[in-house]
Amino acid sequence: MKLITSMIALTAITTSTFSFADEKSANQDLVGNYACAFTQYSGDETYAYPDFRCKITEKDGVLTLEKLSGSQRIKGVVTPTASGFEFEGTYFCPWGDCTHDVYGEFQTQKKGEFAGSVHRSTDPSDFTDVDLRRTK
Repeated sequence: MKLITSMIALTAITTSTFSFADEKSANQDLVGNYACAFTQYSGDETYAYPDFRCKITEKDGVLTLEKLSGSQRIKGVVTPTASGFEFEGTYFCPWGDCTHDVYGEFQTQKKGEFAGSVHRSTDPSDFTDVDLRRTK
């Protein structure tokens, strides 16, 4: 019985170590500098903005996506998924009043490229499409 209990404990430790290693690898795959482009919709009009600087960083195991320039920005927590990542954070204007909570899901297009949308938490029909492309 003692041998079986030891084997089960060893299996649990080994499995959790692999899960931790996989999570750490997934985090490192996302960390880096990105070009990000916003596309917004208002009625029948579409506003496609050029690329701005974005970055995904990791601190204490928490991933953060931040748009670093432009008049409309996002900043929030990134959670890796099998197909890309989820985002939960804030949409804000550094020079004006447009702050609101947002959430979104990004799908991997190819290595280092993601496409997704961020939705206003209080009105999911109010959204911005975001394309991310890894840069140097």
